[in-house]
Amino acid sequence: MTDIVVEKILSKRFLSIGTPFIRTIVKDNEILYTNVSFPNKSFERPLGMWFEVWFIPGVSNQKETGTAGRNRWSGVMQINICYPKGAGTEGPDMAFEAISEAFVRSDIVGGVRIKSVTRTSARIADDYYSVPVSVAWE
Repeated sequence: MTDIVVEKILSKRFLSIGTPFIRTIVKDNEILYTNVSFPNKSFERPLGMWFEVWFIPGVSNQKETGTAGRNRWSGVMQINICYPKGAGTEGPDMAFEAISEAFVRSDIVGGVRIKSVTRTSARIADDYYSVPVSVAWE
């Protein structure tokens, strides 16, 4: 399994935190996520809470020897919880709790082991409050 497959598995798990955090619409029989920004996808920042999601791949390691040997992949799924500036911290705190419940340390999600879920210091960026959350995996 490559890191590209892992990104799909972890994105699906993230989106499963569902309402009230993840907002969707149906257009042409396709579910569109209106408050989640994925790399290189069209996105218009909504009012209220929204999420930036991207992946930071690590260096692959040799897992097995021989000509059919596979690599072990690792990396970080980075999720920024973005919230209107001056609106308090309750919304981002609740979103972090939902994310940490979806990615429990040592759980295996579709063959991917979750190593940790951490958040770092929030910051004000432009007109929103941003809480960085990192999900380390291998």
